[in-house]
Amino acid sequence: MLTVQLGKLQGFNSIRRDNLQRIRAALDKSPRFKQHMAIMEASQGTDPAWFGIAILLHRAYAHQLDEYLTYLQAHGIENRPIISGNFLRQPSVAMYCPDSKPQDFPGAEAIHLRGFFIGVHQVQVEDSKVQQLSDLMLKFEFQPQRVVLVTGAGGMLGKGLIIVLNSCFRLLLLVWFVSSSLLLSLLSYVLLMLLLHNSGFDCLFSCLCLLLLVWFVLFLCVCCCFCVELVLLWLKGGGLIVSLQLATTNNN
Repeated sequence: MLTVQLGKLQGFNSIRRDNLQRIRAALDKSPRFKQHMAIMEASQGTDPAWFGIAILLHRAYAHQLDEYLTYLQAHGIENRPIISGNFLRQPSVAMYCPDSKPQDFPGAEAIHLRGFFIGVHQVQVEDSKVQQLSDLMLKFEFQPQRVVLVTGAGGMLGKGLIIVLNSCFRLLLLVWFVSSSLLLSLLSYVLLMLLLHNSGFDCLFSCLCLLLLVWFVLFLCVCCCFCVELVLLWLKGGGLIVSLQLATTNNN
């Protein structure tokens, strides 16, 4: 029996490579594939005949892994974890390695939280089936996760934001003082020209209006400084909530 199976091995491997190549090509045709997931790559210099497709969802969609796998199963696409995921999350391993933390192994953790596995047949899969598989995998409605970071003014993030806001406030205040001094000098010059020369009044009046407009813009900057200071007072008196949308770039 073993001898018979070994005789079929090369043929099985060749068919698996072909099936995987056609599935990958079908997925690559859609931009949605690279936006939401990635197929694991073989090591350089190797030509494996994988019996499955190992896929990682991008970080922004890790929270939908269970929902996505349920969706695939409901549409007839069977799936499995990639080699049981992070072994440290297995109860038997955790029992004998109490001091080890799953988070200390980020590669295994990524596979556990974002990875799944779809089998590659050793028999030729029809092109229509390959396209159907690709369409179903990419039809799922992915939604990037919204993360809310909560920190107090005394925390690391809160202190950092207070330092940044303080720096912005001081910079705007410095710009205000320098600009105000410059404007006063220019305004004095314009008034002096108006007193000494009767001609060119229209031109000088236009310059004066322009200077007043610039001064008004700087006044708005001062108001912004005041608002920043109010934010600082709020931070020092309470907590801070920052809402961030996870980007779909740099997902791996």
